[in-house]
Amino acid sequence: MNNFDKMVKLTYFSFTTLSTVGFGDMHPRGNSERIVGVVILLIGVLVTSVFMENFSHVIKRINSVNLDLEE
Repeated sequence: MNNFDKMVKLTYFSFTTLSTVGFGDMHPRGNSERIVGVVILLIGVLVTSVFMENFSHVIKRINSVNLDLEE
């Protein structure tokens, strides 16, 4: 298996895992693959948390502007 095929499989595994679909057709078999999976999941959770925090701040700002306009 060449490096391109490995990257495609890694990307597929990452998206199915991070989206919580988890088809089960691919899973880590060795300890090194499990460690990479854990790192990918932790980074995914971190990125999602930062995105949601920023999104909630935007919603709060929009709501405060709307309240000011209503008064």
